[in-house]
Amino acid sequence: MVSNSGSSDRGVIVVTGASSGLGRATALHLAEKGFTVIAGVRSATVATELQHLSDRLIPVQLDVTSDDDVAAARDTIAEAVGPGGLLGLVNNAGICVSAPLECVSAADLRNQLNVNVIGAMAVTSALLPLLRAGTKRNGVAGRIVNVSSGIGKIAPPFLGAYAATQFAKEGLSDSLRRELAGTGVDW
Repeated sequence: MVSNSGSSDRGVIVVTGASSGLGRATALHLAEKGFTVIAGVRSATVATELQHLSDRLIPVQLDVTSDDDVAAARDTIAEAVGPGGLLGLVNNAGICVSAPLECVSAADLRNQLNVNVIGAMAVTSALLPLLRAGTKRNGVAGRIVNVSSGIGKIAPPFLGAYAATQFAKEGLSDSLRRELAGTGVDW
């Protein structure tokens, strides 16, 4: 079980899309700051790589578009954190389909929506009980961060599919923030 107490451990945070880019940088930064980071990755090779970068990084197989992966990750995370729960969730996993909308296939649009919107909501729903448990035990509000983009407010040409997902993520975030008000989970 991961320790949720003590001066050297500031709590447990899950970061999705931690294989590369912003997700990886976020996971490493949080680990450097004393948090235990459960890093959601899709590749066993990347998981091994991350394990060697910090003893505070715990890679877990997590394709946010797979219901089975989300359920398995939830169970693994719940077992790892025990009754201490989670301090935070960073929904970072995402992709960008860049093309004129008339050239974006229905399959590509579905995939874009599945990763950036439905995946983020599936992980959030699965981990909310653990965030609430962390709040009750630690007295500190659990926090959810949905990584979005300025393109969630303006839709430029050739990024329409991506913009649609960012607008959707902004809408979900705003609704969840209001729905979770008073539950001990901050947004």
